[in-house]
Amino acid sequence: MSSEYKKAKDKAWKVFSRYIRLRDALKTTGDTEYARCYTCGRLFHIKEMDAGHWITRNRMPTFMNHRNVNAQCRGCNRFGDGRVVEYQAHLIEEYGSTVLEQLTDTAQKQVKLKAGDWNTLSEQYKQLVSMLENGEDWRGASEPWGMMLETKGVIDE
Repeated sequence: MSSEYKKAKDKAWKVFSRYIRLRDALKTTGDTEYARCYTCGRLFHIKEMDAGHWITRNRMPTFMNHRNVNAQCRGCNRFGDGRVVEYQAHLIEEYGSTVLEQLTDTAQKQVKLKAGDWNTLSEQYKQLVSMLENGEDWRGASEPWGMMLETKGVIDE
């Protein structure tokens, strides 16, 4: 992995992680400062939270999937091994009974991104972060990760 690729991927992840924490703060508390942990439900400042995965971040097709990644407190995400059982229950409650199979199927696919792809994602998520921070309605905005994977022929969402 080239240093340019790693730098671009890390930058995209940082912006995406902020997007997830802001999105979930607005969904769970109505503001952008505090959010409820997806798995334990406790309230935390978003700076004290992670963007936690149900399917490990090592599976590229679901690495930045908006359904697979949610705001989690560090206790649940880092020290509680993601609290997978609670995570699954919330996914099913939020997205329906087929979500686990959909995410698992998506995770098995192959995707190869280049540094330019990560840079594009970074810019697109920066726009979403700006919308969230400025109180704009973001719910109708396109989800950049899914669109990127569609252009690569990975998924049909």
